[in-house]
Amino acid sequence: MNLKWDCIIIGGGLSGLVAANYVSKHFKNVLVIEKSHELGGRGRTNVKDDCYFNLGPHALYKKGIGLKTLRELKVDINGGSPPIKGKLIKNEKLYTMPFSFVNLPFSKMLNWKEKFDFIKLFLRITKVRSLPFKEENLESWVNTNIRYEIVRQIFYGITRLATYSNTPTLISAKHVLHQVHQSLGGTIYVDRGWQTIINQLKTSAVQSGVTIQNGVYVDKIQKRGPNFTVTLSDHTTFDTNYVITTASPNETMNLFDFNSNILSEIVNQIKPIKGASLDIALKKLPNPNIQFALSLDAPLYFSNHSFCASLSEKENAVVLHVFKYLSDGEESDSKKVKKELEDFLSYLQPNWQREVITSRFLPSLFVSYAMPTTKMEHLMKKLETDIPGLVIAGEWTNQDGMLADSAISSGKRAAELLINYGKE
Repeated sequence: MNLKWDCIIIGGGLSGLVAANYVSKHFKNVLVIEKSHELGGRGRTNVKDDCYFNLGPHALYKKGIGLKTLRELKVDINGGSPPIKGKLIKNEKLYTMPFSFVNLPFSKMLNWKEKFDFIKLFLRITKVRSLPFKEENLESWVNTNIRYEIVRQIFYGITRLATYSNTPTLISAKHVLHQVHQSLGGTIYVDRGWQTIINQLKTSAVQSGVTIQNGVYVDKIQKRGPNFTVTLSDHTTFDTNYVITTASPNETMNLFDFNSNILSEIVNQIKPIKGASLDIALKKLPNPNIQFALSLDAPLYFSNHSFCASLSEKENAVVLHVFKYLSDGEESDSKKVKKELEDFLSYLQPNWQREVITSRFLPSLFVSYAMPTTKMEHLMKKLETDIPGLVIAGEWTNQDGMLADSAISSGKRAAELLINYGKE
């Protein structure tokens, strides 16, 4: 292994592998260092009893920059798109989702004034890219722009679905509305899970000459004049011209032997997006009339992802997710939350326990290390050029979109910044 590299990328998740694919087109010696023995980060897929489990519910937005970037890298995405229909739960009663102009007139959840309020809301969302925004949180925007309480509750359910966030008092209204607008274009559930994406990114990177080292930790990054020295936990050192780190905010800050005031300010302000996920494979769905549901009584979600994607080698098996969107600072009691998710599933799919093939419970899943708030955007832009030759990427940098879109686009953006820096 060469001890001098053109570029070292820390992290072998979506951001790191996307960056590696772009960087390798311009730099000869590229090294990816991943602390886990498996690549993928939160894009990994685990196989249990011939069933494919992503880390909680995952979907690609059809109109998102993530899918566009993956296709640019020649990644094949196979899967299906769920229809925009399902059930809403309000006061423990089931209602057909009024998310289309076909269903809306027949909705028993809304009266006619509320239906017109709902239509006005979605017409506003369709024009979101041309609307001016002031810096305000989602709650402030909702209180100003939505008249009726039931319409507000439905919209909050939609925003949780699109962003995984349940903290409207903190999250940026602009980011949420752009994310909701994007979600209206539909999503894709990926056949055999997101590991298929990770594997393709790895293969193409290696074919381009990228070296990947798994199962080793980066201990520190030192600045040596215009270049850097990367030291591993086993004291191996690598010299490199450029560094891209996709580690978490705290991990990234702890890697540096030099100060970054902007990164310190970001780490002190960030608020993560977290959730609890119950992932289950069943022999069959007890109630096939319900494939998707959102609760307005609590921040809960249910979806049968195998309704439109191949997620099991077992014939007729279904893989579904039951998810709770956690609010900022919420300390989840794992036993209590698990029972809450199981009870929600029992309400929708009675006697599901008789059909279980396998299951997994993730009580505190990091969806994003930093939700986009009104204070963060300008800091993230400054962070890009804070340390010449070093770029920080990852979904938490929130440059384009949210969630996987942000992770993927940040990898490409990091590569482009270094390539342009090299030209200069």
